[in-house]
Amino acid sequence: MLINKNIKAEVTSVKEADKKIVEALKPVYQNEKAKVKLVNQLAMSTADWILLASDNKQNLEKVLPTYDQVKAHLKDLAKSVVPQIIDVTENGTEKKKADPNEVARLSSSISDAVKTALLVTGHETGFIIGHRLEDKSAFIPKAQAYDNNKLKKGIIKDIFWSPIKTFPNKNIGTEKDPVIENNSSTFQLIPNAKTREAFQVHFENKPLNDDKYKLFAEPREKEGFTYSISNADGSPHFRGWKDILEALIQKMEDGDLDALKVKATTNDNTAKNTVRALDKFVEVYQTKTKEFELADKQAEEAENNQKLNRKLNIKKAS
Repeated sequence: MLINKNIKAEVTSVKEADKKIVEALKPVYQNEKAKVKLVNQLAMSTADWILLASDNKQNLEKVLPTYDQVKAHLKDLAKSVVPQIIDVTENGTEKKKADPNEVARLSSSISDAVKTALLVTGHETGFIIGHRLEDKSAFIPKAQAYDNNKLKKGIIKDIFWSPIKTFPNKNIGTEKDPVIENNSSTFQLIPNAKTREAFQVHFENKPLNDDKYKLFAEPREKEGFTYSISNADGSPHFRGWKDILEALIQKMEDGDLDALKVKATTNDNTAKNTVRALDKFVEVYQTKTKEFELADKQAEEAENNQKLNRKLNIKKAS
């Protein structure tokens, strides 16, 4: 996507932008309760970095960096915010490094901030950096927010969204009985969930439903049964799947919800085969588990029988 020509960075160098990002990362790490407000602050600082980092001779077409590129940069900066641990290398030397578990804690917030920043700096997304009263959510035009080029007391910057740019329509009825009308063009604050949907539309080319008021959702294939990863007795089984579960959780924290979906459509044989393979694995695992349990039980019974026979032989001998 091309850069929005109407937005300008508030600082003059990438180094200054990095400093602002680190300053914004600190309260995000320290204060989970105010996460949404703090993530928007982080997104605004990240938007500065995107604009400045993209302003070079190699990027004449003014193309935005990718989500992965921006996120990797923020994660590197996050290492200066979290506690350090001692890491012992293969040759036995010790060196300090950022605690990876603490960096992972910031992963979800960084992901949301990067997506928001790209939407703000992207062309025709409907996202802007605007102004509002500190205790109100209503958008204030820039001309009313400043007095002699200084931000008026009680007014703060925040990120706003014009919904019609993402979803042309809205449904004022119900899902079963929709009533469709044109969406609002008024700038408003946006929850993180809607930011993620907007990112899917503008950067991942996700289609909308026929009435264009939400993302298209592929119909689920109803087969009358579900798949599970469990022990033979039905209890949850984690051993052996721990790494997979952790990887899925990380994907979810990164906002990559597609990793958790199994599409079951007539045209998606790969997904169907994956499900069948998982089902077969569970079936084989449960069968093998029963075989091992039976073998253990038979071995135990044989041992008990041997003990009983020895006792009987002792009695006969006496």
